[in-house]
Amino acid sequence: DALSFVHLFATFPTAHRSYDATHIHLCQRLSREFQAYIARSRSLRRVFISIKGFYFQAEVMGETVTWVVPFRFAQELPTEVDYRIMTTFVQFYETLLKFVNFKLYHSLGLLYPPTVDEKMEAEGGGLRTLVLKAMDGSQGDLTTPTTREDSAIGTGDFEDVPEVQTMREEERKREQVQRLFVGKKFFLGREVPRDVLEFVILSFGGDVGWEGDASSFSVDSEDITHQVVDRPTQNLRFLSRCYIQPQWVFDCINAQILLPPGPYAPGTT
Repeated sequence: DALSFVHLFATFPTAHRSYDATHIHLCQRLSREFQAYIARSRSLRRVFISIKGFYFQAEVMGETVTWVVPFRFAQELPTEVDYRIMTTFVQFYETLLKFVNFKLYHSLGLLYPPTVDEKMEAEGGGLRTLVLKAMDGSQGDLTTPTTREDSAIGTGDFEDVPEVQTMREEERKREQVQRLFVGKKFFLGREVPRDVLEFVILSFGGDVGWEGDASSFSVDSEDITHQVVDRPTQNLRFLSRCYIQPQWVFDCINAQILLPPGPYAPGTT
């Protein structure tokens, strides 16, 4: 409830007399910090799209956590809703999520809160506006996975026990899925949900770019392996990359394998 509520409040317009805009900015920061943890720890497991928005499912410290992120579009808030009650709830959830993020970041050996690259944020840098620093002062990014120190399976002299072998096999499969997009470079078109695709691709080891100064590479980069578009035709096509619809990314995650891109080509249904 806390995650879904904070992500919902983060989509509200800032110019509204029924609540303080500082709550909107704080919810945006907290939700981005949580997503950065999920991406860095490679904890995301499932993604589903419904009429309500994007459903995400992650495994956090052995617990399955599910939350929903609403679609982003221009909206007029209904007048019959009592936003004072919603503000009371969001104040509690803000405090709760601050503490949760603090514990999660420290479990990865990261400082909390992460600093924000103001220049990149002004240019629309997405999750990479967060500068993640380790306890020893070293700096990393979201493409570098970090696991908790207590997450490894300690088996000692029980390697031949069937249960231990099963645990080892499950761990191997999980690590393989976490590297699903490693070595892949995605360029996102203007018409696709960039914030969601950036989050899920980074969570599985991929690299993401888009049109804008904050992107780490441009559309004509020869290293791009996949270009995500949602238009039936493209004015400029590169033969060295695959052109896919956003659904390919989500289906690959849920299937836990790289699916053939043919059925997801632009214009196909």
